[in-house]
Amino acid sequence: MRTVEDTPLGRFQIDWGIGEPTTELRGNIVPRSQEPRALTFADPLYPNETKTLNVYRNANGELLLFGEITPSVWAFGRRIADPAVTFTFGDSPELADELLALVLAGRKTATCGALRDFGDREPVPAVGRQDVVLDGQGRRAAVIETVSVELKRFDEVDADFARAEGEGDLSYGYWREAHEAYFARNGGYSPDMILVCERFQLMEVLDRNHTKRVTP
Repeated sequence: MRTVEDTPLGRFQIDWGIGEPTTELRGNIVPRSQEPRALTFADPLYPNETKTLNVYRNANGELLLFGEITPSVWAFGRRIADPAVTFTFGDSPELADELLALVLAGRKTATCGALRDFGDREPVPAVGRQDVVLDGQGRRAAVIETVSVELKRFDEVDADFARAEGEGDLSYGYWREAHEAYFARNGGYSPDMILVCERFQLMEVLDRNHTKRVTP
């Protein structure tokens, strides 16, 4: 049986097997070094039970999961590409956590970024797309869905959008001062710079200390 799991370490494809692990399978994690942590998953056959797999790093530096659950049951996981866009708010772990808290509280429903900063790693938001917000430690914390996207000059942003950003005293003055400083320290500020102004809704709050099963 094969499952796909989202974890604090990324997305893993896990094969659950019965019988003695093959020599080839064991060879995937030898030589290996065990990381000082483990991950717990719901048992795909017995959903009310959980199974713990150790985290290993092989000679190529690849993160792997492995566990001999019983003498005849084993599980092997390999990290795979995650199609979801992941990002953090702000430009520091502290600011990421501060803005995330506003989202989780329902106060922040909008955000903006300089158009110049978007690219392959973080594409421009698209209406209907769901993205994963990371906390300051890089852990998956929430899923948001884009409701609207507009391109505006910095000096075209209005008080309504500033209020939806949910920061400080919710005033336009606070928004302008904070964002002038933010862009000044992240590539430069100008009143005519183009911003990607996104409104979003919170779809799901994720458990940052455990895994979340997703559809393969």
